[in-house]
Amino acid sequence: MAIFRVGDDETHAFQQAGIDAVPGDHAGLGEQAVQVFDKAAGYDEAIRMDTGFTNADASNFLSLTAMKRHGGVEGAGILNDINQSLATGLPGVVMGVFSVFDGFELSRSTPASTNNSIALTVNNADGVCRNVICHDWQTDGVGGQVTGLRITGARGRLENCAVYNLSATGTNRFCYGILIDTSALDDKKVFHCTVQNINSDNSNGYAINMNPQTANLQVKNSYFGGASTEDMFGTGGTNPTIENCITSDASADDLGGSGNLINRAAVDQFTNATSGSEVLTLLETADCVDAGQDLSSTFTDDIADADRSSKANSDVGAYAFLPAAPPADGDGDGVPIRGRGRIGPDRVRSSGPIRSSGRISA
Repeated sequence: MAIFRVGDDETHAFQQAGIDAVPGDHAGLGEQAVQVFDKAAGYDEAIRMDTGFTNADASNFLSLTAMKRHGGVEGAGILNDINQSLATGLPGVVMGVFSVFDGFELSRSTPASTNNSIALTVNNADGVCRNVICHDWQTDGVGGQVTGLRITGARGRLENCAVYNLSATGTNRFCYGILIDTSALDDKKVFHCTVQNINSDNSNGYAINMNPQTANLQVKNSYFGGASTEDMFGTGGTNPTIENCITSDASADDLGGSGNLINRAAVDQFTNATSGSEVLTLLETADCVDAGQDLSSTFTDDIADADRSSKANSDVGAYAFLPAAPPADGDGDGVPIRGRGRIGPDRVRSSGPIRSSGRISA
């Protein structure tokens, strides 16, 4: 595996420069890894990234990985503040064949004002976008659309992604948290994603839009809520599989499937569901907790790199709810050790000698 390091005075100053250093023909090269570290002084991440290569396959591909992990928290990892002109309608990140985009944060510090505004497109076959936070992607223009994450290529996958606070204003502005595009290419997957607060001021805001031309679409273990028009929209194409999804409106079971729950308000699911202040970690009492199916054959982590497999039942959405570990039981008697109190035959005090069977032993 070849490794190309970006940022912090590493090999390349810009993410696209790191990508461009990878040979354009992937035949027989194995994985070509671009590792992105925290930015050094003057390091500009406000760039458009295009990961297209030739002859990539399951063994010979590009991976782009954030080496400073966000842990599921906005502002804690590698932020791509993509403010380039989108007059051409091009996405901020375009993923090529078999490429992997893992662990980044995508946002815009200023609204787009012309044409389409799209954060990321899984543009070609077998691309995987995982562990991505996409938020505050907005436009104030006329025409076109605002989209968080879009799948166009066959077998494209979104895994453990959180999309929130997207908005479109103006005439004929469409807003999609996730867009399964009009491509006839098949077998797209959306697993363990959370989408919240997707708004258009002219009744065209959808948490996920599943266009009809595709086939064998799978959407599983995902929460869609807070859309101004409808949470889950579209026919899903031919033979869609919608399972263990939850919506804040009544749309989760519109396409059939199993294990879906409807009318589950976001305020009952998340630490903070308010637009502009979202914290989409799960409440202990959330309907999302333990409501998913086992997808461990695909991946076992959540967006914060926590281990989902440590639980008997999977949670819906990008974030797993993992209860705090119980206090340690140092002497093995089944009673947790605390600062004071009875621990089997012993007494532990904050200060003073330890007594055992009435005698001072130390």
